[in-house]
Amino acid sequence: MLLLWAFIKSYIFWFLLFAFNRFIFIVANRHELIGIQISETAYSFISALNLDLSMASYFGTITFILFLFYSVFRFKFFIQLNSFLQYIFIIACEIAFAFEIPVYLEWHSKLSRKAVLYLSHPSEVYYSSTPKEFFGGLLLIFLLCAFFIFIYHRWFRYKNSLTKFYLSIPVIGILLFPLLIVLGIRGGLQEIPIQQSEAYYSKSNFLNLASVNTLWNLGQSFWENRKDDGTTNPYKLYSDAESKKIVSELFCVKKDTFPEILITKNPNVVLIILESWSADLLKSLGGYDSIAPNMESLISDGIEFTQLYSSGTLSDQGHCSLLSAFPSQPCVVIMRQPDKFQKLPSIVSHFKKRNYFTAYYFGGQLEYGNIKGYIYFNKYDKIIEGKDFDKNIPMGKLGYHDQFLFGKLLNDMPTFRQPFFTTAFTLSSHSPYDYPGETKYFDWGGDENMYVNGAHYADSCIGAFIHEAKKQSWFKNTLFVFCSDHSHNTPRHNDFYDPRSRQIIGFLFGDVIKPEYRGIKISKMGNHNDLANTLLKQLGGDVSPFFWSKNLLNPYTKDFAYSADEHLNFFFDKNNAYVYRYTDKLFLHKNFHSPQDSARIFRYGSAYLQELYKQYLGY
Repeated sequence: MLLLWAFIKSYIFWFLLFAFNRFIFIVANRHELIGIQISETAYSFISALNLDLSMASYFGTITFILFLFYSVFRFKFFIQLNSFLQYIFIIACEIAFAFEIPVYLEWHSKLSRKAVLYLSHPSEVYYSSTPKEFFGGLLLIFLLCAFFIFIYHRWFRYKNSLTKFYLSIPVIGILLFPLLIVLGIRGGLQEIPIQQSEAYYSKSNFLNLASVNTLWNLGQSFWENRKDDGTTNPYKLYSDAESKKIVSELFCVKKDTFPEILITKNPNVVLIILESWSADLLKSLGGYDSIAPNMESLISDGIEFTQLYSSGTLSDQGHCSLLSAFPSQPCVVIMRQPDKFQKLPSIVSHFKKRNYFTAYYFGGQLEYGNIKGYIYFNKYDKIIEGKDFDKNIPMGKLGYHDQFLFGKLLNDMPTFRQPFFTTAFTLSSHSPYDYPGETKYFDWGGDENMYVNGAHYADSCIGAFIHEAKKQSWFKNTLFVFCSDHSHNTPRHNDFYDPRSRQIIGFLFGDVIKPEYRGIKISKMGNHNDLANTLLKQLGGDVSPFFWSKNLLNPYTKDFAYSADEHLNFFFDKNNAYVYRYTDKLFLHKNFHSPQDSARIFRYGSAYLQELYKQYLGY
């Protein structure tokens, strides 16, 4: 019976470890608890029990088998092996948990396969964090591992050894415990095995995610992607013919008509990709009124898209959306697969065919997310990244600050052959949000204080850049296009499933805009992958390669936007929105104007993702 008691104690240990980690996770993100009662927060520990039991049962399978072997063969090796494996499980659990804290802070999601693929590049992790965060995280892993290994070794490890041969696990235990373990793993006798949604109980997405077991979720994420063999479409709900028909209907416009807003068909074009800029940073989009005064000034004399949304959450996804008009897909990133991204269309190729000089500028290192491979493949005539800057210039953790990025760009642009297409990717609004002098512009913002300060600094750099650009001869014939690569959490802490959390910045500026169109707002709902069609239509270009892009200046274009995350499909129009998870066929959020809208919008959104992923597989 001692072995059975040791087996039961191992479950108790894992429940305590999971609960302790959950408590630390909640404390680390306590800002999410504003307006939430203590009782609702405390219930997350109760709601988590089924998934915690399932995860503990996976570990329990190994323990039971080794205890059974020890009971029969009397080799201490099996007991020692079990202890060793438990230590390995503890280390794995605490590493995953320690990484989940910054993953949630940055992406508002659990640790997943996508996050692990990102974390598999240590240099990116290091340079994206402050020394305090990086080494503090390592220290946290060490302390948690040491603490729980000590606890397990001292009070939960099986220490007894048998002095004579006998079957120390009763026959009833041999028959009963495997059944109980299986039931624990699958969550009971119900037809459908346990899913993450088993732990969901609150309107707060944070509390629901806190209730989901970290290792269980991570394992499920890898398991669900096991079929990603390049041939299977996990988002297929309709026949190929039906989904194609639905998407064609979605993109169909009655008339190909739009206002011609530019005074020329061949302007210079400067695309400024704004790192992590949320719509909350602009007063003109219903956000704060003091963070971006320079861009607000440009918008007042330009054309702003007030209903623009990001299709993904990463910079590499944003680049593909902006430059190739290819929306993001759940769980995969096409830019990290050269064999696929080489088949994408590109607005860079369009400009090169029109004899434009092309250039790409970034103050950091382009290895992140394989952006470098994508940029080089698209054959920009001039590519500048961090290694090309003067080493005497002060440098931040991730690279050279935005003022030096724009300074180098301004210095080089007079040498560009006109017309030119230039892309500049900002940096200072990305963690760790460092900038020269690190003057703290704002004291408010809570946990996002550094983000709003970094954004304010970036805005000042943009203002200085435009101020100096106006003095250049090329300015009069230049269209400036500003657009976020993706959104970011803000002091408002928008709900993860709220479309607002995905809303981004997009506007046009320059003397090439006809005076009568300056200062107008375009409320057509869309994504940043709609830039290609919208821009190229103004230039008289061929938009046929950009299937997933629509003209936001065409009044007949349908209002809708799409976004993706781990097995999640976000889809919304002016009156409806939903978030659907494919792993367990569950609506995590839905706000439909009517039952008819419910059927129509889900039909559009699910067919959109099915066709998009089908195209991804075909590349």
